[in-house]
Amino acid sequence: MDFGWLSLLPPLVAILLAIFTRRVIPSLVLAVFVGVAILQFAGDQPRSLSQRMFVDTPWSMVEDHLWYAVAGGGSLNPFAAIASVVSLDFRGAGDSLSALATSDHLRVFYFTMLFGALVGILHAGGAMRSLVLRLALHVQTRCGGQLLIWLCGMLIFFDDYANTLLVGTTMRSTADRMRLSREKLAYLADSTAAPVAGLSLVSTWVATEISYMSEGLAAQGNPQGLSGFDLFLQSLPYRFYPIFALVLVVVIAATGRDFGPMKAAEDGAAKEPEDVRESSLPQLHDAPAWTAIVTVAATIGAILFALYQTGSVEDPDVGLLRYWGQYVGNADPYNALIWGGLVGLLLSLTTAYWCGAKSIGPLIVGAFDGMRQLMPAMVVLWLAWTLSRLTTADFLDTQGFLGDWIREANVSSVWIPTLVFVVSGVVAFATGTSWGTMGLLVPLSIPIAIASSSDPTILYATAGAVLSGAIFGDHCSPISDTTVLSSQASGCDHIAHVKTQIPYALLAAGVSILFGSLPTSLGLSPWWMLIVGCVATYAVVRAFGKLPSVSAE
Repeated sequence: MDFGWLSLLPPLVAILLAIFTRRVIPSLVLAVFVGVAILQFAGDQPRSLSQRMFVDTPWSMVEDHLWYAVAGGGSLNPFAAIASVVSLDFRGAGDSLSALATSDHLRVFYFTMLFGALVGILHAGGAMRSLVLRLALHVQTRCGGQLLIWLCGMLIFFDDYANTLLVGTTMRSTADRMRLSREKLAYLADSTAAPVAGLSLVSTWVATEISYMSEGLAAQGNPQGLSGFDLFLQSLPYRFYPIFALVLVVVIAATGRDFGPMKAAEDGAAKEPEDVRESSLPQLHDAPAWTAIVTVAATIGAILFALYQTGSVEDPDVGLLRYWGQYVGNADPYNALIWGGLVGLLLSLTTAYWCGAKSIGPLIVGAFDGMRQLMPAMVVLWLAWTLSRLTTADFLDTQGFLGDWIREANVSSVWIPTLVFVVSGVVAFATGTSWGTMGLLVPLSIPIAIASSSDPTILYATAGAVLSGAIFGDHCSPISDTTVLSSQASGCDHIAHVKTQIPYALLAAGVSILFGSLPTSLGLSPWWMLIVGCVATYAVVRAFGKLPSVSAE
């Protein structure tokens, strides 16, 4: 059934209410009710929900959608799944005992709680404080602290979830020590997550992106004879938004300048006394700094090893870079993150106990305190996933409604990359999912680009634009899972994070259009335009950005 503009109503309700009321959970609850009401009063009967939905109360419909958002369309019995969520056999991880056990969403809950417990133990044992004090010997300024956080984000290039959780949680104390606002920490963590993973040749994004591109090429007969991986590589210099977003982070960090709501947040943080900014997690003693370093390194190592164990290669007769790109891209990132979290949790517990903790009990309390601080994020994620599911083709089909704009647009091929970027951003903003946006628009946009022009530049620019737009919209959306994780991992108010990040995201998007998709569609070199765009980004920050009113340097 075609719901037309009504399909936009639930995400609009969630976004507008969240921004104006600053209360995310009630806004999402109301948006879910609106979506369910549209389905019920329109007489639609979604194909994949339980039969009782159609004969029971509206609340039962909401309940079904909530469970299905976690189950991913599987069993509604959560208890059978909890016992078998993590398969002990890496290579048999896909053959869990129930559909709910293999739900990506449920596994996000698991590894997020594991990372919360890990950070709680590091704080309770004092390892994080020792590490921050050691780093403070080398990083003495607010600019240096921001660059350090950016560098940590760049090093965790293989997955956006791992990046957000590790950077946000482990760098809290560093940010507090440098009197950086939690809004700035959330921005740094969020802006080095999806952009880095989306550009990396070895990440959990690669296989999905290549698969979508292959579908798009096949739909139009692939007249240029490109493989999905070839198009992936050719589109990299045309992914202007993630590139300029990363450049903007460096410019903001290096100059120490901010503008918009972030400037006010930084002014407040620079004026706060240090004791106000300390972590609320309990601390027992000062464990050596090396325990935090070893724990984080072991966590990353375990994640990479698990990615290796669950990965596979479709075409082994390729170069080393393509080989590892295929291997990691085909891996199971969710189980890898769970195993990495388990390794880090056990190691942090062991090292904290060996290095001075008098008993294990207070460390366990610290672990639960760390998990407790992430519970609001779990509720928001659950509701956001429910709303996102309501916007899929099985229900309201919000993505399809917006995607029709591209099909029906009768415009010059020069404008197609820019149009695709804008529509992709709108879809990701409204639905809160960059991956869902890519899944819808990449196979749709590539045939349009091929049909509109024989110039391969239009194809490359369009492929880059849809991926860039998906990340852009995801960055701005208050119902995005990565935005939620960034704010909660950084200890930042969620709406404050959204409001302070949007101006920076809009700047990177504007530069991406004016110095990226438009000029390259006219034939200018993407490499030259990347240089020009970097200069333009610096010029804007230099012209409009201001230093904090009270410097902590």
